[in-house]
Formats: sequence, C-alpha cells, structure tokens
Amino acid sequence: MVKYLALMEHLPEMGKKLGENNRQAFEKLYDRPFSLQKFESLLKSLDSRDG
Repeated sequence: MVKYLALMEHLPEMGKKLGENNRQAFEKLYDRPFSLQKFESLLKSLDSRDG
C-alpha cells in the first residue's frame, strides 16, 4: 500500500492531492517534517523485506 501511494505521488494531477495526504500522514506518524530521503529509505526497507 505504501509503495502504491509513493508511485501515485509521481503522477502530476492525482498524485498532487494524494502526495499531500501522504506528507501529512508521514508527519503525523513520525512526528517530524516530511523528508523525501527518509521516505525513500523507508520504501527501500519495505522492498528488502518483501524479498
């Protein structure tokens, strides 16, 4: 699900709103400002867990 949202963030029109929701969710979850670098490392850690 997280990977799907991350991909959606790159689609200009749909991704714009969804990306902002992602950012707010990230900030709420981690209680810190959104950082693309942190988000990418999170995705990489999920990828490595998948296999």
